[in-house]
Amino acid sequence: MSQPPQPTALSAQQLFDNAQRLHAAGELRQAEHLYREILRRDPSHAAAVGALGVIACQTGNLEAGVKLLREALAHAPGDADLNNNLGMALMSMGDAVAARPLFELALTARPRFPEAHFNGGNACLAEGQHAAAEKHYRAALRQRADYVDAANNLGNLLFDLGRMDEAAQCMHKVVQLAPRFAPGQLGLARALAGAGKTEQAVAACRRALELDDTQLPAWELLAMCLRRLGELEGAAQTLARAVPLAPQSATLRDQLGLVQFSLGQVEEAAANFEAAEAIAAGQPQYATHVGMAASARGDRERARLAFERALAVAPGHAEALRNLAEMAADDAQARALEQRIDRGLASATDSAARSQLLFAQGRLRDLRGDYTGAFASFSAANALRRDAVPFDRAGQRQFIDAVIETFSEDFMRRASLHA
Repeated sequence: MSQPPQPTALSAQQLFDNAQRLHAAGELRQAEHLYREILRRDPSHAAAVGALGVIACQTGNLEAGVKLLREALAHAPGDADLNNNLGMALMSMGDAVAARPLFELALTARPRFPEAHFNGGNACLAEGQHAAAEKHYRAALRQRADYVDAANNLGNLLFDLGRMDEAAQCMHKVVQLAPRFAPGQLGLARALAGAGKTEQAVAACRRALELDDTQLPAWELLAMCLRRLGELEGAAQTLARAVPLAPQSATLRDQLGLVQFSLGQVEEAAANFEAAEAIAAGQPQYATHVGMAASARGDRERARLAFERALAVAPGHAEALRNLAEMAADDAQARALEQRIDRGLASATDSAARSQLLFAQGRLRDLRGDYTGAFASFSAANALRRDAVPFDRAGQRQFIDAVIETFSEDFMRRASLHA
């Protein structure tokens, strides 16, 4: 019976081909043995040196891997694979600045190299070069239309840039290519939610969780979408499912508390607000929510102390100041609190915060009998609130056109009479 050829009986190219097959199959030790046999015969064999560098990186020895890959490039400076692999190793070490030109060298040597475009996109993204990253991801997809990772990263980039419809289109492609890729389903859900397609986002969230129910962001997004649809019970159940996945998440506890508070479940909400503040002491929003629950239970002193805890950390915290304003009992308290609100307004730049502070200021002025001043504060607060809600002229026109197409003139006339 014939025996398999021994390494000494094979040419260097045959040895390298066998080593590459073993390497691709994950047989790293056997592959390394053959690479070293090649180098024993030819110490300048750049591909074998580079392959040892890749193995070193794969086994967690990044510094040794980078050293070997640099040595390999000294023998073959224009090699596309070596430049790409060294760039990937440097990216793993967090050095995108050094990695990016290596991917460009790889693409100069081999223009049709989708993996180098993908890696180049990641390097650009790490440097905050969004336009260059998008260009690389799109080039990777032109060269390899079924490149799931490139499509996924492009979709996430478009989401981060606020281009929601494009992001959703891209993530649709991801889930078509890889229906069981849970992060792709989650990415699609994020994009759909960002585009205002909330019901579709809910369906995508559910698909993501069917594939992997440990994805905390998917639970959080599903709860947010359900809240947006007014399905508060469903949102509460969703967040309750998520809490065991991250029991030390103050954010989750607080979100669950807010939904329960909206449902009138004040005791349950209070427990979650208190848990959130215990987990992340010093975060003013959690202390403020503890105060809200205490106020709803009629415990004004406990509420006041909670709001003051928030203000001790963030003196201009709008939500805490507004809640304290609602509790002001007399003219002296109102005047003292109004001074604090004035200082908050002097430093607040966020429209939502300024609106809350102006509402609080109006409440206090009204309490003091300054009705003209109160009206001015309420008017300014409402103006800020209106400005925060953009009017979609095209969307409104489409809605009116749809109403005209759907309902007859006679129906509209009868409906107006009933109104």
